[in-house]
Amino acid sequence: MRCVKTSRGNVAAPPERGRVDRGTTRRPTQKREKVQMDAENVVGLLIALALLGYLVVALIRPEKF
Repeated sequence: MRCVKTSRGNVAAPPERGRVDRGTTRRPTQKREKVQMDAENVVGLLIALALLGYLVVALIRPEKF
């Protein structure tokens, strides 16, 4: 049986033939902090929505522009 080098530099045996090695990844156990919407995010969202609306109208009625 030959060994392979993993992405972390460790040496491990390859999975058995025909089997998929899914690893042991698990979801993090720590809870994430809630992110509050500050004024910059709200202004950016409003500008993005206005630009999206403008582009949709320009696609539907190009003769107005």
